[in-house]
Amino acid sequence: MRQYLLFILMIVSLTCCLSDNSRPAVRFDSEGLKREPVSSSSLERTKVIPYIRHQRIEQGVNYVYCPAFQLAWNMLCENIIHEEVEIEPETELAGFLNKRYFTKEQLSEGSFVALAGYASEGIVETINNELKKKFTNPPVFRYETKDPREIITYSYMFKELSFAVPFEGEHDLTFDPENVGVTVEAFGFMDTSGSRDMKSQAILEYRGNRGEEFILSIRTENHNDELILAVVAPAGTIEETYDEIMQLRANDRHRELMGDVVLLIPKIMINVEHRYDELKYKHVLNFGDGSYFFAENVQTIVFVLNERGAIVESQSALIMAMAGPEAYIFNESFMLIMKEKDKTLPYLVLWIANEELLMKKEG
Repeated sequence: MRQYLLFILMIVSLTCCLSDNSRPAVRFDSEGLKREPVSSSSLERTKVIPYIRHQRIEQGVNYVYCPAFQLAWNMLCENIIHEEVEIEPETELAGFLNKRYFTKEQLSEGSFVALAGYASEGIVETINNELKKKFTNPPVFRYETKDPREIITYSYMFKELSFAVPFEGEHDLTFDPENVGVTVEAFGFMDTSGSRDMKSQAILEYRGNRGEEFILSIRTENHNDELILAVVAPAGTIEETYDEIMQLRANDRHRELMGDVVLLIPKIMINVEHRYDELKYKHVLNFGDGSYFFAENVQTIVFVLNERGAIVESQSALIMAMAGPEAYIFNESFMLIMKEKDKTLPYLVLWIANEELLMKKEG
């Protein structure tokens, strides 16, 4: 049986406008959400963000970005209100979402569902039918309708990337960006291990003069998507750091990792639910005579990264000693980016600055 290393990204967003104060019973049932997600409010050093513009990087804080909530908001603007959403009181979040920085054109048609409609018109059934058409094992969207006038806007995105040759998955790594080293699970290979085919899946795209900063991409069997890992100093905001990484990648010195080289990447496990409470109970001014308001605004993100990365020999004739192996070890703050190759914007950005989202070594 062929084995795969899986990168699983599942993002579900719901923006729901109701005409009364009842709390809707919303459930997302899927293989990726068998375990109860952790509320983002319980994560002390991790922030879920709806956009990357103007989001400053605070020291020691993780950031999780995906655009599914933006896609749901776009459906509300385009299919229901037919213009920007005006709410009272105005919020910074609504202002940024109205700019529609990320649109469905940044995703391949088969990787997402984004719909909006009225409960009275069977939008829940339409959502589930569309999910069944596009995905092999789709989630089931369950919603208990309180009023046929309710409006539901929904988006779902799924990406699965696999390696042709699994990496070694039984490594430990001391993740130490804040000088309080925590042992976490890691995958990759050591200088004396790993096959040629395994190592060649990792592409070195940039290395600073002293090797302290570097950017790798990991080749997967999905040729339309890119997985990028970058150890770089933050450039102020998430967007500025992303743009700098894209600029550093734009060179002709890309090479596969081969020979005596070490690659260690922390395993990541994310299953988080985030509620945009800054929108809750805010009335929509430019639709339905102001009688509609946001009753539920929830996003669930599932992301798994695990083990399922030319040849360089260095000697110093000056001191007559064999240099240590070339090493790319992600034990400092780093950014993980997933995007489609022919698109300009990412569909997932993680800034990992502490161990909260990493798989800690037990015992």
